[in-house]
Amino acid sequence: MLTIEEMKKRKIQYGYTNTLLSELSGVPVGTVNKIFSGETKQPRRETLLALDKLLSADPVAYSSTAFMLRGLKQGAATPVTESPSSDFVLRDSSSAASSYRIRPEISDPAPGGACDGVEICGKKPGEYTIEDYLALPDDKRVELIDGFFYDMASPKIRHQQICGEIYAAVLYQIREKGGSCQVFMSPVDVYLCEDQQTVVQPDVQIVCDPSKITEKSIVGAPDFVLEVISPSTGFKDYTIKLHKYQEAGVREYWIADPIKKRLMIFYFEGEEVPQILPLEGQAALRIFGGEVTVDLDRIRVYCE
Repeated sequence: MLTIEEMKKRKIQYGYTNTLLSELSGVPVGTVNKIFSGETKQPRRETLLALDKLLSADPVAYSSTAFMLRGLKQGAATPVTESPSSDFVLRDSSSAASSYRIRPEISDPAPGGACDGVEICGKKPGEYTIEDYLALPDDKRVELIDGFFYDMASPKIRHQQICGEIYAAVLYQIREKGGSCQVFMSPVDVYLCEDQQTVVQPDVQIVCDPSKITEKSIVGAPDFVLEVISPSTGFKDYTIKLHKYQEAGVREYWIADPIKKRLMIFYFEGEEVPQILPLEGQAALRIFGGEVTVDLDRIRVYCE
């Protein structure tokens, strides 16, 4: 069983708030607060076992299970559109929004990683809008998802090396093949949907519809998104952003995890389950029919 200090580290790594830990484990939030603040010196064994079970689990299990189950009212989801042929993807990669949807399996007043309990301008978490986001100081870097602010710490060097490697490889190949899709590296604001409560900054993104690109931001869902896991973003990237990206119409979503040394690929247009790869060999972007690849061995170098 994990020690309390190990639980604290996992809590930070996976981006859990005390509220979310309470909801998922069944332990009262007051008890969770006391355990992680050190107020409770000797928690009950049943309580520790409940928290251990949750924090010992890999967050990828939540995303894989949610993706396969989906929970659609109509029953099992099946794709109804075909992927564009490789002859055209680099010139015109625009496509209909994802033909199926997944819904969050977790409903919580303060999702993992969110700024829990902080009020700004008289509003509470869950009520914030794009207007509130734009009013924040320039040095305050956050994402806004469904009305919640998520702090974004300055990325580590390893994180930027991995992002830069993938960005450079994809950009070079698209240009070499005469493609018109644009590649962007964070920080670039993406107004993902029309709910006025979501602005994200993907680590790397590809946009093939020029009408979505403005001078200051991307308006609408990118075709491809990459997120590189950081110690505090795991739960958000594996679950909250996964659902949000698919619902918005992102066609392909990659999660690179330098801690676990693996890549998780969600291709929302044609595959029933995510693909999980070790950081070895080549990985192909599905939206380009395999014409654009990333050398995962070069990524693994930054994970040692």
